[in-house]
Amino acid sequence: MSAPLLEVRDLTVHFPVASATGGRGLLTAVDRVTFDLHAGETFGLVGESGCGKTTLGRALLRLVPIAAGAIRFSGVDVRAAAGAELKTLRRRMQLLFQDPWGSLDPRQRVGAIVAEGIELHQLAHGDDVTRRVLRLLERVSLPVGIAQRWPHELSGGQRQRVGIARALAVEPQLLVCDEAVAALDVSVQAQVIDLLLELRERDGLAYLFISHDLALVGALSHRIAVMHLGELVELGPAADLLARPRHPFTQALLDSAAARRGARGGFPLRGEPPSPIEPPPGCHFHPRCARAVASCSQLPPAERSDGAGWSWRCIL
Repeated sequence: MSAPLLEVRDLTVHFPVASATGGRGLLTAVDRVTFDLHAGETFGLVGESGCGKTTLGRALLRLVPIAAGAIRFSGVDVRAAAGAELKTLRRRMQLLFQDPWGSLDPRQRVGAIVAEGIELHQLAHGDDVTRRVLRLLERVSLPVGIAQRWPHELSGGQRQRVGIARALAVEPQLLVCDEAVAALDVSVQAQVIDLLLELRERDGLAYLFISHDLALVGALSHRIAVMHLGELVELGPAADLLARPRHPFTQALLDSAAARRGARGGFPLRGEPPSPIEPPPGCHFHPRCARAVASCSQLPPAERSDGAGWSWRCIL
């Protein structure tokens, strides 16, 4: 197999917060996360709201401060990059936002929004910028006349396609898709997903696809990582992980999704996630785990692996 496009090792992100006693504490949003992502691969990242998924995606792009760990993109040290090198890295790694309305400047027409990155990175000049914008709009199945419209004149699906065109305008190799279809109607979701799959097959784009929807992630991803309270508790091939999850949290997520569909059985999630400021000792999931034993509350579980790319953190 070729070298990974993106290598992440022990990535950790802290945020300072006020403690219950009035002092200052640290919230560990991302806790020693390690994974690789290859060109043309979709890497799914799932977990509950507040588990650190979005923070992880933004940390990869250096949009939030990183406390520890290493990130390498095509062999380049992302944490050490500065100046022109950092600018180039950010062109090659783009973010597709969850909210297609809030992510577009309401004071700019669509054509200017898509052209901004092209002009900033000097990828084209003069009339070539306009021609490039129109080609990008056609590429995401939008009529070229939309270039003269304002964001508020578009539907949610059209706005998200504009966001995709804006990201593609700077010729990225990786798209970080942060709940990129969560705000769209189901029928529009399907259209945007089909577009993302087409771009992956045609251009070899890699995706970090962040979502709380296991079914959606399973349909799109080659591999899935499950995140709980800042940690990756399971990582493996998408089809296998969804069919035979090895971590109780993954199973609970699947059971909760089944319960929402009206199915019975299993151990759907109950209660609220613990505080990331004061996480439970041992395995952070043990207070909500239907399979927990006494030792689960004593020591953090070590990572286990099947030797073929499937890993999990559970003593059972």
